Amino acid sequence: MFPEDMNHYDFPLCIDTGHLWCICRLLDQDFHAETEKFLKGGNVEMIHLHASICDFDTPKEKLHDGHRVLSTPNVMDLPRFVKNCVGYGVRHFVLEIFDATPKDLELAVQWVKG
Repeated sequence: MFPEDMNHYDFPLCIDTGHLWCICRLLDQDFHAETEKFLKGGNVEMIHLHASICDFDTPKEKLHDGHRVLSTPNVMDLPRFVKNCVGYGVRHFVLEIFDATPKDLELAVQWVKG
């Protein structure tokens, strides 16, 4: 679902970076522009943060959720994503990474602090 589908509701939202990344790639939408539309709605309170190895060359039928460590090479520009979320007041970030390490926490804190 995109912001135009969700922003008119009055309840908190959680953005999952991998899910939004995949749907934006699948429907040829800009990940950061769609993120900002959600954030402007004022209901985003939490982010499920993780990296994805899927890029602009990944065939659409092979797109999948990420759940990769934050240091995974990717084209998502996660520091920009986190900075934008913090700029709109998001304060809850869940590292949705199966094999997370202290480095992931350090990176997330670094990005949040800007």
